[in-house]
Amino acid sequence: MTSAVSATGTTAVLTSSPKALVSTMTSAAPSQLKAVAATPRTITPGLARREQNRTGRSQDKLRLLGANFVGQTPSPVSSYTAKRRQNLDHFIERAEQNVSGGIDMAQLVLMMEERAEKRQEEREEREEQSRREREEREHIRQQEKDEREERERIRQEEKEEREMRYRQQEDDRRARLEQMQMAIMAKLFGDIAKP
Repeated sequence: MTSAVSATGTTAVLTSSPKALVSTMTSAAPSQLKAVAATPRTITPGLARREQNRTGRSQDKLRLLGANFVGQTPSPVSSYTAKRRQNLDHFIERAEQNVSGGIDMAQLVLMMEERAEKRQEEREEREEQSRREREEREHIRQQEKDEREERERIRQEEKEEREMRYRQQEDDRRARLEQMQMAIMAKLFGDIAKP
């Protein structure tokens, strides 16, 4: 909807509908009408940039909030050797920063030799530790084997002892049975021999 001011100062309202516009224009002469522009909307600066969305927050605000929630990739799990190597690298970097000026070739060679010696010491220490662990495991296995053999030997001795007792009992029973049979036979034959 727009308004028009006539030459006499009266204001006519112009609508967006064509019929109302024609009826209004016929009541006033075209020369008497002067179009007045609609009052422009005041646009606040940055309103076009801050488009509203479902959250009711501007895109800039959402970007700032999203930056807070950006996940960080976790550092990969390093092995013992890799960690020690990183520590040595950091140590050398700190030593380089503490040295005033540049590092000459002799210092660099010395640092490399120290680093190689430390790595060799760490390697020997790890090998010694793994050797001790192997020996400990072997010792435990040998103990378990000895205990199993001892238990088996005791079981075998008990079994042989039981068998020997059983054989002794069988021999005693058989001997008693034979004595009884001999006594019965002697009595029978003795009675028969007597008239």
